[in-house]
Amino acid sequence: METSARSPFHGVAAGWLLPMGSRALAERIARTVVRAFYDDVHVVVFDALLVEKEQPAKDTDIAEHIRLPPKLVRTTLQKLKRDGLVFERSQKQAAGAKKSSVFLWGFDHDKFPRVFRYRMLMMRRAATEKLRSAIEEERFTCPNESCYMHERGLTTMEAMQVRKQIGATEFACEICSAPLVKMRSPAASSDIGTTAEDIKARLNRQMMQLEAMVTNLLQVMYQEKQDAAAARPDAKEPVRPGTSALAGTETISVKLEESGAPGLLPTPVASRAASVALPWEASASSAVADGDDAVEPPTSGLAPARYEEILRQQEADLEEEKRQLQQQQASVPPEERDEALSSVVTVTVQGVVMPLDTITEEHFAAMTDDEYRRYEEIVQKEGDYHDEFG
Repeated sequence: METSARSPFHGVAAGWLLPMGSRALAERIARTVVRAFYDDVHVVVFDALLVEKEQPAKDTDIAEHIRLPPKLVRTTLQKLKRDGLVFERSQKQAAGAKKSSVFLWGFDHDKFPRVFRYRMLMMRRAATEKLRSAIEEERFTCPNESCYMHERGLTTMEAMQVRKQIGATEFACEICSAPLVKMRSPAASSDIGTTAEDIKARLNRQMMQLEAMVTNLLQVMYQEKQDAAAARPDAKEPVRPGTSALAGTETISVKLEESGAPGLLPTPVASRAASVALPWEASASSAVADGDDAVEPPTSGLAPARYEEILRQQEADLEEEKRQLQQQQASVPPEERDEALSSVVTVTVQGVVMPLDTITEEHFAAMTDDEYRRYEEIVQKEGDYHDEFG
């Protein structure tokens, strides 16, 4: 029976069929986030914390409920507090003749959207680093089986240096000038992609699901704020974003139609939210230029003048780097250039083409008469690099 790897967020939209408010929706998403990023102990403690819907719970009560040591529960809650998922407050409680302090813990659903956005930002950075590492770890090899580079292989950085040295437009072998091909790890499974493109596609799919979750939550919270403001007797104008927990969320954007992520919640609250044009929808349509590249951070929050200034600064930095590189190349001594060129001079040992500066005593002893005569001609032409052999 075939099995397939599933995302931690697989099937999360299936539970969004019942009507729920922003608090219940935030708790549902928070449970998914904790299950995706934390271990089993954190999941159990967080689920036990959400049992108390209306008021915070004491850490001792949580420990007694899930039958874990109180010290372990407090350590776990402190970790969740540092990540912004729970809050802590102390309260005086009478214990006999004196009062003692007890610590209460709860889930702050109003603060959760900002915590969620921060988690998404960290995921973007981690995805960028993971893609960079995947590209750097790729290896290239020469398709010519008689070439020395066929078995050795080159990393991406080495292939870029060789391309720069020989002046080629693509990755090519420095010995036989054949185009290099990517090496695939023999341990890699045939049904799981290991290239940078495969990793990027998988990360983008999960990022789209996360952005769909937070977009649904923000719309429900915004509609609840509007309904609460309209229900007040002294209400004159609707609540504006920036005066509540929604402050700073205007730049969130996601292209749901192209991503295939679950749409708006089929709930009465979300149905009303879908009919209201949100203040940030005008900039959301132009914030994502490429719906498939969710790794890039949004730029819709920048003013046009500031964005142009950043582009000009980047162009100036590139020109300065280019000028410094040209100066470094011009200041290389002739003997160092000759030494660099000697690395591409090749000789033949038992029919195998090898660089001149990699010849060892074993290779020298294995040469045929014709190969030895050719070796002497190259040494006389390029200079004696192996005085120890004769």
